[in-house]
Amino acid sequence: MKNKMKFIILMFILISIPKWIKALDIYNNNYINSEGVQMSETQVNNLRKLGFTDPEIENMDEEEFLNNKNLEGEVVASTIKYYKTEKYIPGGNPQLIQNINKSIIVTTEITKEEFENCNNEPKITQNDFSTNVVSTEYKSMYSTITSINGRYRYKNYVTWKKLPFWRTIDIIGLGIEKEKVYPISSTSYFKAYYSDGGASTKSGTWKKSPTGYAVTFDWPSYNLIAEKFYVTLYFEVDKQNENKNINVLNAYGDYSHCQGTCGSTASIGVSIGDGGLSISGSVSSKFDAISTSQATLTGINW
Repeated sequence: MKNKMKFIILMFILISIPKWIKALDIYNNNYINSEGVQMSETQVNNLRKLGFTDPEIENMDEEEFLNNKNLEGEVVASTIKYYKTEKYIPGGNPQLIQNINKSIIVTTEITKEEFENCNNEPKITQNDFSTNVVSTEYKSMYSTITSINGRYRYKNYVTWKKLPFWRTIDIIGLGIEKEKVYPISSTSYFKAYYSDGGASTKSGTWKKSPTGYAVTFDWPSYNLIAEKFYVTLYFEVDKQNENKNINVLNAYGDYSHCQGTCGSTASIGVSIGDGGLSISGSVSSKFDAISTSQATLTGINW
């Protein structure tokens, strides 16, 4: 009965993953990704079981591959949320300093179908801005809990499907229940990747605390022309108290985007917990807020 339930949960997770995550072309049980890392079909499928999306596998460097290829685990909880952000800019050009503080930003959750069809909308470029315009951005957030190494890996994966006009500083975070678990620093990993040119970065300002981890990072380039941009953050957690049984686990994925210029990552204060990201500092009002993507695992005896 337990095996049947595991199969049903796995199938539900696979069905819920968006179409744009599945893209690898494996030939004769062999795959070589963009980093020149050679993988067998078995290894690729094992990485998928661990919760890696195909874009992550396609752009995985050798170090991350070696750290994960022999691990045994499976995604045991996941949730995906989709977001649409509309920015109304009275007076036109958002690059003008006097317009920044006048803008009105509204982010709403949308359906999977609305997210997948967003490319049918006309694109807005810098030269399109005029009086009383709205720029529209789309992103998704996919948070998972994976059973691994006798512990659990919490992960947050954010994809921009329609890139924002402002591309300066963003923050990705994962909140935890500190009374139940603690994060294992040596297992933490961050990466931001954009499609055009195959560029990526692991550089960012980490905020590590008993309530979760967050990374504040710069966009690769203000003039970025990539159609897709994704960001990954994950780490493993272990029990706070070996003698206390845990039946429910929650991972709280969150993400915040700077709508304007926000200086340096060092000047931004960040905390993360079960309520999501909390941002402080003189530019905190420029960061948008979205609902957390909460992955919940129930029915365990850990």
